[in-house]
Amino acid sequence: MTTLSPPSVPDVQPKETSRPNRWWRFLRWWFRHWKLSLCLLALSGIGVGVLWLKSTSSTDTPLLSVERTTAIETTPEEVRQIRDIGQWELLSAATEEMVELHRTGILHDDHLVCIYRGTLRLGINLHHASADWFRADSTTAILQLPPIELLDEDFIDEARTTTFFEEGSWTAADKQKLYLQAKKAMKQRILTPEHLQQAQQNAKEQFSKIFTNLGYHEVLITFAKNPSLDTH
Repeated sequence: MTTLSPPSVPDVQPKETSRPNRWWRFLRWWFRHWKLSLCLLALSGIGVGVLWLKSTSSTDTPLLSVERTTAIETTPEEVRQIRDIGQWELLSAATEEMVELHRTGILHDDHLVCIYRGTLRLGINLHHASADWFRADSTTAILQLPPIELLDEDFIDEARTTTFFEEGSWTAADKQKLYLQAKKAMKQRILTPEHLQQAQQNAKEQFSKIFTNLGYHEVLITFAKNPSLDTH
C-alpha cells in the first residue's frame, strides 16, 4: 500500500545579514564608550591638520605673506634741495641809533650827531651745516642745524642815515668811526639771548613743519655750538 504524503516543505531559516549586525554592534560599542570615541575623533582631526600643515609648509610659496614697513625714505635729492637754500631768515629786527662825536678846539668845539637806521636779520646758513646734519631713525628725523648768526653784516641802510647836527669840519675817517660806533651799538641791542632763543624757536617750528610734511612723525632738532656772536 502506498501512502502519499504531501511534499515536505524544507525548513528554510532566514539568512542573517551580516552588515546590519555589524553596524548595530558598532553603534552599541560607540554609546557604551562615547568618551573614548570622542578622544579618538579629536586625535584623528589633529593628525590630519598636522599632515596638512606639513604639506603646505613644504611648498616654496607661503599661503599668506604680510610685510610691514614703517621707515620713511627721504631721497638725498630732497635733503640736498633743502640745504641748497642756504640762508634761512628766522628773525628780523629794525632799529636805529643816534651817535655823536665831539671835538674840543682852541677857538671852538666841533660836534657831529648822526642817526643810523638798519634791519638786522638773524637766521641759519645751511651751507655751514655739517655733512651729517640730517639723519633718520625709522619715523624720526634728527637734525643738527648750524648756529644762529647774523646773516648780513651790512645791515645799516646808509641811504636813510640822517645828519642830525653837524658843526665844524669832519673827514671821511671821522664819519667812518661814527658809522662803526653805531653798528656796534645796534648789534649789542639786537643780538641778545632772548632774540637768539626766539630765532631758534622759529627754526624748530619751520623745520618741524617741513619734515612732518615729508612724512616723519617726530622731528628732533639741535643746534651746533657757536662761539659768542661777534658784537663788535
